[in-house]
Amino acid sequence: GIAPAEKDRIAKRLEEFSGIPAAYYRDHDLRISKEEYRGLLLKDRGLLLGRNDGRYVAPMTNKGLAPDPSDRIMPAFQHLFQDYIHKDLAVDWPEEYVLLKGTELDQWKWGGSGPFADWPYSDRLLKVMKANPRFHVLIGNGYHDTQTTVGAAEYAVRQSGWPEGRATLSYYEGGHMAYTVERSAKKFTDDIRILIGLNH
Repeated sequence: GIAPAEKDRIAKRLEEFSGIPAAYYRDHDLRISKEEYRGLLLKDRGLLLGRNDGRYVAPMTNKGLAPDPSDRIMPAFQHLFQDYIHKDLAVDWPEEYVLLKGTELDQWKWGGSGPFADWPYSDRLLKVMKANPRFHVLIGNGYHDTQTTVGAAEYAVRQSGWPEGRATLSYYEGGHMAYTVERSAKKFTDDIRILIGLNH
């Protein structure tokens, strides 16, 4: 194992980087999960950090890490999209547009036991890349996303085994839905246009 003095030095350095007390790192083998981080960072102020967007906070309740404080932006998207499909696209259907259905963590059925499970999506994309030499992947990263973080995306690409130059990492001001920031929405749209050009 690591020597106590070295463990203390690393714990103090982690505190400087993260704002989480060194004592937490010493007591947890120098590790912290994303979920633990968002629950602990503002705990002394009684606040919970947003999961989809860390720019949002809300008072911590007896529900712990739920609900996500950044969920407050979702009703506006639901309303605006419903308006868009009816007025601009002239789609005439009576059903209400539903943002999320059946994607609660305990009901996740998209390839793993949960959305953060070890699911080999990179292997599946590698098969596509081998079959189609023009296939490229765009991975968008919101700087304030505490759910699918920038560092994790960079690490995933490095470990993917994908051919050099076939994945583009792009970074946006904003959270998980970086398009909530107008500049980011434009940049994201431009990046998608470039991606479409690469894939055709």
